[in-house]
Amino acid sequence: MKQAGPKLPRALPLGPTVVLIADMHWDAGDDTMGLFIAFQRTDGDSAGSLFFSVDGRRIGFDADHPASTDGLERLRAHLLRDCRVNADVAQDALDELLATLRDILGDVPVPPDLSDRLDE
Repeated sequence: MKQAGPKLPRALPLGPTVVLIADMHWDAGDDTMGLFIAFQRTDGDSAGSLFFSVDGRRIGFDADHPASTDGLERLRAHLLRDCRVNADVAQDALDELLATLRDILGDVPVPPDLSDRLDE
């Protein structure tokens, strides 16, 4: 089951640049349930995805999900290579992006049909 994600700002700060939200959707499969957020660089290239899992009625960043692992590496590479920042600045930018997303998603309700699946 896939459905459109919540309304979020189109662009989010990422250190010295911004990252655009290219796609966002809720996904409930056999072994994953949560929100995928796909990012795009300002030049139009993909910047990877992050996955936020649903635990009960809460949404939390899933750092172990393959999409998140790949997404963090792609965002980090963009900062290091294209924005020419050092590793500490890149890590701070990623931490700030995740904190911003946690703040925004903290008030987002889990869709009713997805939360019904949680009750099963």
